[in-house]
Amino acid sequence: MRHLKIPNYKYYLLLILFTLVVYWPLSLTIYTLKNDALTYFLPFRYHVSEAVQHGNFPFWSPYLYTGLPLHADIQSGAWNPVVLFLSLFTRYNMSVLQWETLLYIIIGGVGFFKLSRFFNFEKTACFILATSYTCSGFIIDSASFIPWITSAAWLPFTILYFLKILYNPTTENSIKLSFSYSLLFLAGYPSFFIFISYILLFISFFRLVLFFRNKQKQRSLLLLKHLSLTGAITMAICAPALISYVDFFSYYARGSGIKLAAAQMNSFTWQNTMSYLFPPASYRLESENDISSRNAFVGLVPLLFLIYSFRTKFNLYQKTIALLTTISLAFSLGDATPIRAIFFHTLPLMDSFRHPGTIRLFTSIGLLLLAGFGINKYLIQPHEKFIKKIILVFCILIFSSIVYSLLFTDSAKHLIALFQSFEFDSQSVKSYLDNFPLSTWLVLSALIQLSFLIPFYFSIKRKATVAAIASVNLFIITLVCMPFTMVSQHKTSEVNSYINSFPKGFPNAIAMNKVENKFEDKTLLSVYGYENFYTKNISIQDHIISPTVNRDYLGILPDSVLRETRSRHPFFYTSTNDSIELIEFSGNHFSFATTTNHASEFHLTQQYNHNWQAVVNKNKVAIEKDDKAFMKIILPVGKNSVELIYRPKWIIYSAILSLMVLITCTGLMTYLRFRQQYNSKYYL
Repeated sequence: MRHLKIPNYKYYLLLILFTLVVYWPLSLTIYTLKNDALTYFLPFRYHVSEAVQHGNFPFWSPYLYTGLPLHADIQSGAWNPVVLFLSLFTRYNMSVLQWETLLYIIIGGVGFFKLSRFFNFEKTACFILATSYTCSGFIIDSASFIPWITSAAWLPFTILYFLKILYNPTTENSIKLSFSYSLLFLAGYPSFFIFISYILLFISFFRLVLFFRNKQKQRSLLLLKHLSLTGAITMAICAPALISYVDFFSYYARGSGIKLAAAQMNSFTWQNTMSYLFPPASYRLESENDISSRNAFVGLVPLLFLIYSFRTKFNLYQKTIALLTTISLAFSLGDATPIRAIFFHTLPLMDSFRHPGTIRLFTSIGLLLLAGFGINKYLIQPHEKFIKKIILVFCILIFSSIVYSLLFTDSAKHLIALFQSFEFDSQSVKSYLDNFPLSTWLVLSALIQLSFLIPFYFSIKRKATVAAIASVNLFIITLVCMPFTMVSQHKTSEVNSYINSFPKGFPNAIAMNKVENKFEDKTLLSVYGYENFYTKNISIQDHIISPTVNRDYLGILPDSVLRETRSRHPFFYTSTNDSIELIEFSGNHFSFATTTNHASEFHLTQQYNHNWQAVVNKNKVAIEKDDKAFMKIILPVGKNSVELIYRPKWIIYSAILSLMVLITCTGLMTYLRFRQQYNSKYYL
């Protein structure tokens, strides 16, 4: 295989094509993403794009929960460069969200290919690992939670450039690591950033200790210098987002951290480990964890070669990966092991996130890399008898599970009913599949895997078969699993039409409508999400799906009298019912003209936030908290021009700094790359 020198970019193109084919419901924009993608991430990105399309940075949305600081919501996408870039050209709809999701899956695959190449694996082995990563159970489960997918995209790059710095500390590698590390923070979910930060911290510490013990002072200082440079650049790039999050802590309902019980919620379980071999069946387990944390599939072929890799003694890389993989698995299991609790009580920020099951992504990365050593060894110097023994053991195990399920459960009856009533009617077949119990899905999963193992056993001599079997197996398993967690039965065009039916921009006429009291109104949740997130009517809503809500706002929800009082007026009114004209209404700026016969209070049904500034007749005036969660100012007698401007000064300054650092680092990296290429040509 080594004599075939195929350029990397051809593998990247093949990887892109593979991803688009495997996830065809998304790439062809036929069926929609489901669950949180509809109810949370699409509407929030929709409002981000609305702001950008109208020339505003998405600091504030006046529509979500009577005003929400989008820039303080970690998962809104307000600081995600990809979201901001896409928003320059289009408003978000389901098609855009699906293509964004596919982009991250492709980026993650390319990153894993490059990470695998760092270990000098054959390119065929790297391709198998990359495709396995893009079709892993974590990716299939997490498609509805786009920050999780985003984290999976940038994590391989973060690991790769960190390893490069350890062995080749250069300015270029420091900049690349800071970019990928920053994207992991700006666009991903906090658990991934925090967990990888501790991994990088401890590995760096032990590496520096090793240098000092070996009296390699210069190497330790050089490594420390470039790690510090990475940290400084990362802090500068992430500064506006970091300041935004810290700035909101005093309002944040979760600002003081969470309890251990909450931190253990939605764990991966021991029962879910069956997903490594039978992923579709794992969704039918009677488990307390969410369906998004049940699949840890990494591919049938990598699983075989993971065992094959144990044939030889592990090197330092493998031992380190095995240790981190074990710790990650134990952490992801939540209260089934003590690791999550130990980390919770001893390490800072470990009390700031839930869903320990997400950490199984690190387990998947570790297992794939360990399998890579086995695949690579086989491609270079195959030991056919040993791998055949492994395949045979798997066949016996799978066949035994089929026999047990058919003889001792009702799976045979369900399968017979399916075949007897089979028609070319997707709805009919789906209704049967939806009602299948665990045992039947176990049989179906086992039959799928067995159908790959048997031909693999007889064609193992052909090295090309390894990649072919791996790819087709991933395609079939992904196809079967997607309806459980990734795609719904609804057409993408339906969701797009639904979104397009609502007003665009920031209409003044709608802003003058009375505030809607939608507390406990369950009728507004449709198959396309919450209607209130799109209507552009300012409303008091109780379906809280974002943690970035003022805790005082949560306090007004049970107060029916207060809510009723507010719903008698538009989002702006005076205590003396004076004449008010709405001049301008946008995300970060409201302008009014008022005429008052008496000094009065000007009420605004928008969440109180200290970043709002009020200007009356060109003079700044104080903003006071009103009715627990909203805002008011005092107006003098006579005609008044009133402006309210959302202006988080320090965040704006830090954003300018961040942009300057990005431009400088990009220019420096381009210069270093150009100089390197010039020098290599010169010396040749």
